[in-house]
Amino acid sequence: MVGAAAAIWPLISQMSPDASTLAASSTEVDISGIAPGQILTVKWRGKPIFVSHRTPPEIEAVRAVPLSELKDPATDQSRVEKPEWLVVIGICTHLAACR
Repeated sequence: MVGAAAAIWPLISQMSPDASTLAASSTEVDISGIAPGQILTVKWRGKPIFVSHRTPPEIEAVRAVPLSELKDPATDQSRVEKPEWLVVIGICTHLAACR
């Protein structure tokens, strides 16, 4: 049994992400300089992340959209923690065409 565990251990340990992968999995952004109405774009793992400091009229407009018009019906309140901040990732739907 010990021999089997010793033989399997290298296979299991190689599946763990290395330090560079773990470092790339998070990023910090200073949002203190983003004025209401501005959008900041940052890169995370090669993809654009949009950080929007929404104004009260923008929040009201988004919340006024009927859920039946949305492809993925969910309220704005369920998508954000703080209504003035919206953070979304840009994913290309054209597969590799946007690289």
